[in-house]
Amino acid sequence: NFHEFLSFRGVTAEKNFQYTHKRFKIKKLVDEYLEWGIFPEVVQEEDVVLRKKILSEYFHLLVFRDIGERFSVDNTDMLKDLLKFLFTDITSCFSVNSYYKLARQRIPLSRDTISSYLSYIEESQYFFLLPVFSYSLKVQKVNPKKIICLDTGIRNSIAFRFSPDKGKLAENMVGSLLKMQGNELYYWKGKQEVDFVVKTDKSLTGINVTYSDIIKDREVSSLLEFKGAFKNVKRLILVTSDIEKTEKGIHFIPLWKWLISKNAFPAA
Repeated sequence: NFHEFLSFRGVTAEKNFQYTHKRFKIKKLVDEYLEWGIFPEVVQEEDVVLRKKILSEYFHLLVFRDIGERFSVDNTDMLKDLLKFLFTDITSCFSVNSYYKLARQRIPLSRDTISSYLSYIEESQYFFLLPVFSYSLKVQKVNPKKIICLDTGIRNSIAFRFSPDKGKLAENMVGSLLKMQGNELYYWKGKQEVDFVVKTDKSLTGINVTYSDIIKDREVSSLLEFKGAFKNVKRLILVTSDIEKTEKGIHFIPLWKWLISKNAFPAA
């Protein structure tokens, strides 16, 4: 977790640290955390070339041992292609049919095989595939699922990237940690989209992530639309780069602050 990551870097987030120079150091370390991920061997390695080599080896082990050998996968080329697609497309929605149409020109595959490999991938716990939030199980089943990966370090070492993708990385980090906290987690789609919905027995929490201090109107309006659609919405949260305030019933919180707080988001 982020506290352990800070410890590896010799940094402690003591009370009221945000009012000292340490705040800026921790914000910088958040970017490193997003880029290189959560594996201790990578965190402790200072050499960038060796970091990339370690992450590449982890991906190789994921394909051939953690999933390939464990589930007796025949078509490792397809498994590798599917994993690369999922890593590249984090925080987007995945559909078996869409991937089948895209990949069938490159590699031999079937929809049933894709579905089977997806179940193996989810069981490995390197990915979470989040359903759309609805009280109808049929609606959940027929809609695409949102891709969240466990570790952004592996993702960044093998994915096709055209930019630093900090927004995607931050959103993925929030989703991954929410899931690892044990939350029942979804995304929601109305006229607009809410990144995450945390469901408990009595309430719903809507969460958007924008790793920026320039807040687009849709980030606020989608949360308000979500609140208007359900009576039991308890909290609305907007994760930012550095803005902290409450406005229109929405709690704005910087990512760095949530990462060091145990109580910022609800847990099951």
